[in-house]
Amino acid sequence: MIEDKVRIDNIKEDFLQENNIKLSILRLDLLHPEISGNKWFKLKYNIEEAMRYGQNTLLSFGGAFSNHLHAMAFACNQKKLNSIGIIRGEIPSVLSNTLQDCISLGMRLEFVTRDDYKQKDKSFYIKKLADKFGDFYLIPEGGNNRLGIKGCSKIPSFISEKYDTICLPIGSSATMAGVLVGSQNHQKIIGFSALKGTEYLQDDLKNSVLNFEFYNTNYSIKHEYHFGGFAKHKPELIQFMKQFKAKHNIELDFIYTAKMMFGIYDLIKNGVIKKDSCIMAIHTGGLQGNRSLGNILN
Repeated sequence: MIEDKVRIDNIKEDFLQENNIKLSILRLDLLHPEISGNKWFKLKYNIEEAMRYGQNTLLSFGGAFSNHLHAMAFACNQKKLNSIGIIRGEIPSVLSNTLQDCISLGMRLEFVTRDDYKQKDKSFYIKKLADKFGDFYLIPEGGNNRLGIKGCSKIPSFISEKYDTICLPIGSSATMAGVLVGSQNHQKIIGFSALKGTEYLQDDLKNSVLNFEFYNTNYSIKHEYHFGGFAKHKPELIQFMKQFKAKHNIELDFIYTAKMMFGIYDLIKNGVIKKDSCIMAIHTGGLQGNRSLGNILN
């Protein structure tokens, strides 16, 4: 099984030892070279559902560096399914590596204005897309639907109950919703938002988990580690990524996991995460996005 590739790495740092804190990383980035991390879990049941109903075209949404669309394009290519990506923003003069990969994998790209993109969840806009592209199976941006959350609810099964704190980055909130559904109440879930201005995530999470029989209510969201916003970065984040890889031989992606790990370190050093804690950080993959940084990580 592909899940057998998941590994847990323990992080060694002097400040962790001084606080008697155990910090480990769940290496979901090792699941698959193309459908890595949480993308595997968010797509699994959606693709099975589409195939069960004989639907051979999948459509979803994302930006120029979307890990979700990149993974979906590869998965559809492997399953001999058609894929359509609705891309936020006007077509650029040079396509990102991510979108070039999507095209090479057979995904049809449709660039729309940012105003139109904001309508992506509205029924009239979905009908407009159906009129243009024909019948398709819709996966929301980031795989954020019930089946995506159901898939992500399996992630905590890799985490021993001895871990009292589970940390993960947040984009669409589907992964965190799944972790809330699959974790235990004694486990504190801390989400690190990769986007700026995401106070709405509290309501999104509550609405996402309501249809599940159980969900963990012991959680918080940290909004202060976005480094300028989605896909933004600052020199201190890049330096942190370089040092982390040099010391632990683990690559982090600058959009999600680097911000999370920076935040974890900061919360521990400032005493927000208490001494004697046992922490599991979830590496959600997405390393293909680092290509947009060019040689900055060298």
